[in-house]
Amino acid sequence: MDRKYSVFLSSTYEDLKEVREKVMQRLFMNGYMVNGMESFGARNGTVWEVIKESIADSDMLVMVIAGRYGSINPDEGISFTEQEYNYAVERGIPVLVFIRDKNSISMADCDTGEKKRKLDAFIKRIGNKKTVKFWTDLANLKFDVITALNREKNNPDILKKGWIKNSAALETEYKAFESKLKSAKNELIQVEADTKRSKRPTETVMNYYHVHIKIRGSVMECEQGQAVVTYTGSALVDAPEYPVIYRDRIRTGFGIQHQQFLPKATVRNQDEFRRNPILLDYEIKGTEKDKLFFTGEIVTNAQLRRDIGGTGLHIPYFAEYVAIELDISDVRFFQDYNGKAFLQSGEKETPIKDVQFCSNSGKYVVSAKEVPANANIMFKWNNVKSEE
Repeated sequence: MDRKYSVFLSSTYEDLKEVREKVMQRLFMNGYMVNGMESFGARNGTVWEVIKESIADSDMLVMVIAGRYGSINPDEGISFTEQEYNYAVERGIPVLVFIRDKNSISMADCDTGEKKRKLDAFIKRIGNKKTVKFWTDLANLKFDVITALNREKNNPDILKKGWIKNSAALETEYKAFESKLKSAKNELIQVEADTKRSKRPTETVMNYYHVHIKIRGSVMECEQGQAVVTYTGSALVDAPEYPVIYRDRIRTGFGIQHQQFLPKATVRNQDEFRRNPILLDYEIKGTEKDKLFFTGEIVTNAQLRRDIGGTGLHIPYFAEYVAIELDISDVRFFQDYNGKAFLQSGEKETPIKDVQFCSNSGKYVVSAKEVPANANIMFKWNNVKSEE
């Protein structure tokens, strides 16, 4: 059975940036769908709701702990990392914990005082309830994480979770399993579902939309329309009626090379797309009584001029929160180009304030709230120097 499992990666951020990036890469390489919080901006009350949704939609949670306790939620008095652990345990989601050996952590990456006391208490509490794995270097950590996840997903409680690649036989089996799952829900879960339905929106909305954009290509390839742009992301969609249906159209003058979604997308212009793949008109249908959570990947070719140019993301429905991670580490000649992000809605262009750039990784992180339907989040650079 070819299933894909969703993993929420929890850790502190500043001291474990490289660790998170490498572990996420290894998870993707091994077929896991990864939920991480790099692109969700400052963690306030609104973002905590997004975090809870993301954890609830995950099959397993991987927690990596080192020498820092993390940012503390003033409303709870504990760190967001500990809060993520508590919420996963409360939801019955398996938590796999990896703690860095103290002797391998530099003093600069260790908390002191009250935060150290809280961290030690948190680690002790975890150790009393779960078997943890200690790690010293990144290579061993990546291996141990994949080994632990592969072992965990064979447990009976996890075995029937995850997403199944669509085919006639698998779809039949999935529907049969889904029917059994629905009939097995107890009265409390049904009441909660009824309550959620009573609060359905009046129009289709995206609770969150998280997209990673990776650009590859030499200067010549970019300027000749041979740059490769890969969009990988996930979204949570709600609607007045069930099943929830997500529709979008993507157009590019230089060709769409690949598209894949879970659940599988229906290409509405299949014959036209097969002959000339520059327009992708697709829809994804959810289950009957739930929000639609989907993940996907689209690979296109694009022309990106060295002096001035850009890329963007279409938002088909009102989105409560959008996070974009733009990776230009393989096209470093863009990095000094005064990149700017703005929201384009109709003829109106509004600069986006929440834009961060990490020069070490070559990544921009763009966050926006309450994005109107049929808008575009655009990122542009300009290397044209004005005359002195």
